[in-house]
Amino acid sequence: MEELIQPPHTSADFGAEPARLPVVAPTDPDDPAPFANQPPADFARRENRDAYAAALAAVRGRFGRHYPLRIGGRDIDTARSLPSVNPAAPDEVVGTVAYGGRAEQKPPPRPRRLPCPRGETPRRPCAPPCCSRRRN
Repeated sequence: MEELIQPPHTSADFGAEPARLPVVAPTDPDDPAPFANQPPADFARRENRDAYAAALAAVRGRFGRHYPLRIGGRDIDTARSLPSVNPAAPDEVVGTVAYGGRAEQKPPPRPRRLPCPRGETPRRPCAPPCCSRRRN
């Protein structure tokens, strides 16, 4: 019983320099690395809690934006949109995204065939020398 009511032992990191959240380089979209869990942060430390709250505030500042579809390197906006909600608070809309359908999934039209310089109808796009020229 005496052991339970003794004052706590001093923490090993008492008086040490504050440990901040781990600093991790942002993901390079052109060369993303494989997924790896980040080291845990010690939320018992005030500076980590403050940094976390600041990061959440920065993200919340971007809520409500609309995001178009991104297909084939092009941004495509549509008349309909889907809301993206916070799963912990379903009444809170985080943002909206353009709603895609069959019309948006169609590939872009193929380039028209160029006229053949000799006036012939080529089987594929013509480029000099004429693709349908026959050699004797």
